[in-house]
Amino acid sequence: MKRHLPFALVLFGVISTFAALPSVPGTNEVIRYECDALYELGAGNDDFKTIPRDRGDALLSALGGGQQLEEIHYPPGMEVIPAPPRYWLNLILTNGSTNTFGIGDGFVVLPNGYYRVSDVARKQIGKVNDAFDSDARKEKETLQKQLVSEPKPLVYTVGSVVDGGTLSGIAKMFYGDANKWKMIYEANRQTIKNPDKITDGMKLTIPKLQ
Repeated sequence: MKRHLPFALVLFGVISTFAALPSVPGTNEVIRYECDALYELGAGNDDFKTIPRDRGDALLSALGGGQQLEEIHYPPGMEVIPAPPRYWLNLILTNGSTNTFGIGDGFVVLPNGYYRVSDVARKQIGKVNDAFDSDARKEKETLQKQLVSEPKPLVYTVGSVVDGGTLSGIAKMFYGDANKWKMIYEANRQTIKNPDKITDGMKLTIPKLQ
């Protein structure tokens, strides 16, 4: 019989310590690093943007060429739905290929499976994640200031920062009040056919508060 367990219960369960190290490129093999623009998986966004070289190197170095990783093995017969990573990281390599890694809290997703990261690697990755979070906060603050200072209503592209992918999330971001989503909906009726369904890339007019 198949059982469903939270990923966290399995993450630190059965780990192979004798498996071959996963293939993780060195920083000298990478031409450019790209990161999911939303810094998270699950938002349905495939828009990657280049990130600073030092951050990409820090993330890759934390994995130690695979030495800081331990493969996660699930108990036989158990069906597990893993937790999604926080974001995807693209590695554009010198040989012309692209490797895509998922960076999570305490684990990474490689092309051949899920791996637990060591405590040392987790701390190093956490520092980079904190820097990304700081960037996201600054982007939100900039947009909020533009809404106040712009002489005309601000035009906002859904998904350009972490907005939750909902009108209430966007209202919370701009107005500090999720209940004001109807203001945005009323100002964009020609664009929004269903207020429960907005998509990344949609351009919305954000009206000023009266």
